[in-house]
Amino acid sequence: NLARIPCTRHPSKDIQSYYKMYLGRTADDSEVIYWINMINAGMISLNQAQDQIQNSQEAIIRGFYLTYLHREPDYDGLSYWR
Repeated sequence: NLARIPCTRHPSKDIQSYYKMYLGRTADDSEVIYWINMINAGMISLNQAQDQIQNSQEAIIRGFYLTYLHREPDYDGLSYWR
């Protein structure tokens, strides 16, 4: 299990850190805006956003690829399994 990344004063930087750690990629602008809007609306906390990213379908599929295929998922493979 990966350690929790400490929160900073810049949630967008935290969101990008979570995407890099759990999904192996950067979040696009719309993804960052989605999470920031959810946090600002009080619907979730930053820690809950981290948990949701960490336990997302994409993160689980990536974990299987890394564990069993010893590589990052390619776009077509990720799309197929999603």
